[in-house]
Amino acid sequence: METGESAHDCIAREVQEETGYEVKVLRVVGVYSDPKNTTITYPGGDTVNYVSILFECQVVGGAPALSDESTAVDWFPPDALPQPFHAGHIPRVQDAVARQVAAFYR
Repeated sequence: METGESAHDCIAREVQEETGYEVKVLRVVGVYSDPKNTTITYPGGDTVNYVSILFECQVVGGAPALSDESTAVDWFPPDALPQPFHAGHIPRVQDAVARQVAAFYR
């Protein structure tokens, strides 16, 4: 997030910057902090554990476009994801397609 930016505005900006799509934020799908999926050790030796929040969004405009932070923009059915696929992201996809009203906390 940029200083002075709301989460909602940050999500819309980041999606547009990285994919070219304009989106409307619909809901929080889940909050993810399981250390087995969110711990990274950097080459300098620093280890961090991050928290990720997954939001469901609706595309309302724009067109697919690459950026400095993306190498491809494409759509895949949940049961045919490209491989290799980051194991820590599988629960997020499963949670998103479950369409549970309340957010997941994992």
